[in-house]
Amino acid sequence: MMPPDGFVSSVLAVESFQDMKVLLHGPVGCRRDLSFISSILCPKENKADTSAYRVRYYANSPRVPCTEVDAEDYIAGAIDRLREALAIVSSVDDDCIAVVSTPGISLIGESCEDVVLEMSLQNKTITLDADYISIPIGEGYDRTLTKILKWQNPEKKGTIKGTVNLLGLSVFTRDWDATLADLTILLEAMSLKIACAPGVGCSLEQFRRSVDSEFNVVVCSEYCNDLKDYYRENYGIESIDIHESPVGFDAIRRWIWAISEACSVDPEPAMKILDERMDRAFRGMHSNHGHASIKGRKLGIVGDSTIVLPLSKWLYDYLSMVPAYVRVTEGEDAEAMSELTSFLESIGCDSALTDPLPEDLCVMAGDGDTVMRMEIGGRCEVGLDIGYPSLYDSNFMSKNVIGQNGALYILERIVNSRPMM
Repeated sequence: MMPPDGFVSSVLAVESFQDMKVLLHGPVGCRRDLSFISSILCPKENKADTSAYRVRYYANSPRVPCTEVDAEDYIAGAIDRLREALAIVSSVDDDCIAVVSTPGISLIGESCEDVVLEMSLQNKTITLDADYISIPIGEGYDRTLTKILKWQNPEKKGTIKGTVNLLGLSVFTRDWDATLADLTILLEAMSLKIACAPGVGCSLEQFRRSVDSEFNVVVCSEYCNDLKDYYRENYGIESIDIHESPVGFDAIRRWIWAISEACSVDPEPAMKILDERMDRAFRGMHSNHGHASIKGRKLGIVGDSTIVLPLSKWLYDYLSMVPAYVRVTEGEDAEAMSELTSFLESIGCDSALTDPLPEDLCVMAGDGDTVMRMEIGGRCEVGLDIGYPSLYDSNFMSKNVIGQNGALYILERIVNSRPMM
């Protein structure tokens, strides 16, 4: 899978809603990968029966219908295509629609919004910008969610005490559903209820009612900067953001403390759950006689800044691994990047941000396809998937990276994958 950009992430942000779908305005070739990725990363229970989608523009697949623009339409205009496709797609089910133009079709300069108004579909259809292809993945996801909330324009009925919105997760998060369940356990232990987790399987109704929540809790800042500002400016909801994801035991502990202080809740029940996972990790490490060979070995990490920061610190402190190759994906969080730079300087590894990939790499953490190829090719001993997941690697068990069980997965993957010494 090629690294996604802001355009792809915008499509997936829409598809993440249980009751929304994308109508792609462009050539059919642009649909193929987006339809496949959406079906894998955004499963929807009500899309199991495909009989209703055996109509034009769907091509027997319920995901990402397309206007099927051809070469002549670029010359004569594609509005009629959009008008016909929108009529069919809007009649198939009750899902709301986001018309997303491909970068090529947007050059024609025709107004999709005018067609939506002409057909009186403005309450069911939103049009999104096509220039998201030039922005980072997190920013595209964030802008799309924010625009959808603006379009819905919900009225705040009142603050519901003890409720929070979980911001910054995306369908690109490895095992996002397991991650959501993992973090829900910790929040509920502190007597907090998640009202909505925008971008990971929520409904539009949940999104509308999210404006009544007491706080926002941020997981990955890169994916929600605009959204958290919109909540604050329009609904008075403050966000709890420590500018690092709860990856590894230390960061999870900091995340719990920050939430407990802001929400004035008791952190001890959540800490007890975390301590139990830490005890399990200790027993696992104690029973493995080969883990000592990891100490002092080189670590490579490529990913979002709010994940790279806590993971590099934790593996340095917990396993004594040396960050030798560190790269942050575009659209980094400024505070996370500043702290990451300071941390690497403090341990004498500041050159990791510029040094080339070392040949004697022990662990390489990054997106699923890349680390899988590196491990198979012998360029690292252990490939750790922490980014957008490989579409060629089926997971039958939860292997989330963020959260308490994520910490156990990371340790198990590194320690058990090491060759016997």
